[in-house]
Formats: sequence, structure tokens, C-alpha cells
Amino acid sequence: MGDKSTRCDSRLLAGDRLSRPRPLRPRGFTLIEIVLALTLAAMILVSINMFVFSMGELWGRGGDDRLFERHVNGVTRFLQNSVNQATMEMRPEDQNGGNENGPVLSSVYLSLPPSERGFGDPHITFELLESPGILLWPENALPFVVCYLEFTRDEGLFVLWHSRLEENFEDDPPRRTLISPFVREVTYEYYDWEAETWSERPDFDHGDDGEELLPDRLRIRFASDKMETERLVALSNQRQGVFSATVQR
Repeated sequence: MGDKSTRCDSRLLAGDRLSRPRPLRPRGFTLIEIVLALTLAAMILVSINMFVFSMGELWGRGGDDRLFERHVNGVTRFLQNSVNQATMEMRPEDQNGGNENGPVLSSVYLSLPPSERGFGDPHITFELLESPGILLWPENALPFVVCYLEFTRDEGLFVLWHSRLEENFEDDPPRRTLISPFVREVTYEYYDWEAETWSERPDFDHGDDGEELLPDRLRIRFASDKMETERLVALSNQRQGVFSATVQR
């Protein structure tokens, strides 16, 4: 009896094990699945890197454009504000007794630095009561600053400057400060009030007596490796709205 009961218990236990669901064993990734996963991850990383680098390149280019635009606007504002704030300079009568109405008052005029009188072409000149911050003095800044615009095609636009209060004002050449290395051309524009038209010249126009005439405005062309633009600076006190404008290309 004992053997039969033992055999029955064994069969019952075996049947019980066969009827129970076997627990699932953890199944690892196959080699093909691992290779596919690594390939997909690599493609995603490459795409992200290309996107980041392309965005960085575009942002960098945009940054260069914005910096160039800010530089051009800053130079234009400096010149226009300087002209607008220029003091009225008393120009003496000529030696022949001309100008019967007395000295001419003008905030912008054509002249040469005293040390260069008789040599070269005249410069557009204006005088400021206070020295602007862009001009770096060797010592304390002085008032009554006389400024001359000078353009060279290879270097850019400069301001020559010195103070009337300096001891050697008549003898020493003025200091030279670079305003913009991106200026490629400066032309002079004159307004014909009768014909109501503008004319653009690469040099100064001349009056009936042969003397150079101050232009009504300057057209300044800036250029970098990627951008070109133009700005107008009004020199005449008449119709500032007509003479001041912004031109881009």
C-alpha cells in the first residue's frame, strides 16, 4: 500500500508541475538587434550634430551681419550728430575785401589743418565745443575741437582732430583716429534748388570764383566680405529731412 500511495503522489506532483505555467526566463538582445540599435543611435547623433553645427553657423553669420549693421549705424550717427552739434565758426574775410556783408557763419566748411595750408585738397571740417569720447587724448580732453574728415581707399574713413587751445595748434599736425575701416567710397551730393534735382560727384564742385563748394550731403558706401550698404550724412542746415536718409543695398 505504501508503494502505491507513493507512486500516486509522485504522479500527482508530476501532473501538477506539467499543468502549471512555466515562468518566462529573461531573454537577451540578439546581435542583430544590438547592431540595429547602435546604427539608429548613431544616425540620431549625427543628425543632431549637423543641426547644431548648422544653427551655430547660421547664428554666427547672422551675428556678423548684425555687428556690421551696428557698426555702420554707429558711424553714421556719430558723423550726423557731430555735424548737428557743430558750433558756428567765424570765417574771416578774404584779403581782397570780399564778402561785403561781413564774416560768414558756418557750422560745416571746407578747410585744411593749419599745418597743411597750401598743400592737398580741403577737408570737410566742423568744430565741437566738447571732445567726443571716441577721441583719445594723451592727457585731459580739451574743448574747442576742430575735426577734419579724411578718406583713403586703402584704409577707410578717419577723423583728424586737435583743439584750438593747444599751444602748437598752428604748427603741429592734428591727431588721426580711424572711424571705420569698412568705408569703401565717399561721394559728394549737391542739390539744385531751381531744378530740384540732386547731382553726385567724386570730388568737390566749384563756384564761379573757382573755390570748392561744400556739398549738401555725403554718400558713404560701406562694404564687408558679405554685405554692402550706403548711408547719407546731411551737411546743410536746410531741409534736414530731405538731406538725411538711409540707403541700403
